[in-house]
Parts: sequence; C-alpha cells; structure tokens
Amino acid sequence: MSLIRQRKDYLNKLYKNLLEQQNLLFLQFNNFNVKELNQLRSRLGELDSNLTVIRSGVFRGLTEDIKLKNLLNGNICLISFNELNPANLKKVLTQVDTIKSNSRFKAMPLTNQSTDTVAVNPKLTLLGGHINNQTVDIFTIRQLANLPTLEQIHAQIYSLITTPSSRIHSHIQHPSQHLSLLLKSHSNHQQV
Repeated sequence: MSLIRQRKDYLNKLYKNLLEQQNLLFLQFNNFNVKELNQLRSRLGELDSNLTVIRSGVFRGLTEDIKLKNLLNGNICLISFNELNPANLKKVLTQVDTIKSNSRFKAMPLTNQSTDTVAVNPKLTLLGGHINNQTVDIFTIRQLANLPTLEQIHAQIYSLITTPSSRIHSHIQHPSQHLSLLLKSHSNHQQV
C-alpha cells in the first residue's frame, strides 16, 4: 500500500471518529503561523478541547449532510470537545474571539442596531458546528454558549419544587398554632 493511501486511510478514520463521537466547531483560519496555532491549542487544551487542522476535501467526502459540506471550504480547523457544557463552550468561544486580525481596517458591525462586529480580515472565523449529530449555525452556537449549565438548571428546578411545598407546610403549621392559642386563651377566659 502506498504512503499516500495509508495517509488518506488514517485521515478518513480520524475524521469519522471525530464526526461520530464528538461535538465540533468549524473555523476558517487565515494568516496563522505555527506558533499562533500552538498557543491556541494549549489554551484550548486547558478547556478540555482540541484544535485540529483538517483537510476539508477529505472531511467533506465523509458526510452526506449538505449544510456541513457547505461549511468545509478553504483552510479549515475544528475544535472538538466531548461534553456539551455551555460554560465551557463560552470559554472556548472567548478564546477564539480574542484572536486579533492582521487588518489595518476597523471591524464592521453586522447591522446598524447590532453590537456584534465582523473583522475585515479575521484570522479565525467561526463558520458553524456539528453538535449532537446536527449541523448548527453560528447563532445557535452562541445561544448554546449563553445557556445555564446542567447543575444550574437542576438547582433552579429543585428550588421551584421545594419552595411551594415549604410555603404550604408553613401555612398548615401556622393556622393550627393560631387556633391552639385562640382555644387556650378562650379556655383560660372561661375558667376565670
């Protein structure tokens, strides 16, 4: 077997594994050098995420999803992570957003009312993602990043469930105490 064929088989196996078992964010990179990529890899490694530069043509051949195929053009890298944790996703997006462009031009707003901006010549652009076996756009990814964590949702549900029951318990306890005090005072008044 030729070396090129072995390399292609290795990439196919690696990309299939990533696509089937992990959540992915697809980014297009421009004018990145090896030092910058390694710095970003180490920062993402602290967040239990991995940065992988992919060959978009090989990766595109592994999927039937048209939306995903449309994302895979040009210089593409992906950030992979096992567990979908909104707080961690927000930290990953913050790391990506801190990458400055090489452009001498100012960033442009997406709309007149929007505070979000698009750099004129970004070094790293979020294109979309593949989360829980679904292809999602950048707006859905940003919304996911702003969700509370599972622990926070559990705490909110617990407080919603326990608060009414404690109120009911206090309402049940207090009237009986008031009634007993009223009866006691009435009986004391009758004895006199």
